[in-house]
Amino acid sequence: MIFEKLQGLIAAPFTPMDSNGAINLNIIPDYYSFLKHNKVTGAFILRINRRRSFNVDR
Repeated sequence: MIFEKLQGLIAAPFTPMDSNGAINLNIIPDYYSFLKHNKVTGAFILRINRRRSFNVDR
């Protein structure tokens, strides 16, 4: 297994939620543009299951 050294700014972005607690997928393109504009080169995504899990198939 080959590991590459991470370089640049790695963000831990928030998960955009709507007022009902569902993931707001509509804001992600604008959020991506914001991170790219601010020279973020990667993202650290952490999934924590509290009350429910997110399933992309539903």
